[in-house]
Amino acid sequence: MMPYSKYSAKQRRLAAVAPPRRKITAADLAKLRKRKKKKK
Repeated sequence: MMPYSKYSAKQRRLAAVAPPRRKITAADLAKLRKRKKKKK
């Protein structure tokens, strides 16, 4: 896995969506998927 310090700004935002805050995990992606439907 890529170290947190090498993440782009967008990747850091994605990692912060769900704990653990410094890693991009399936939990982050699942939360984003749920949030997208609420947008419109």
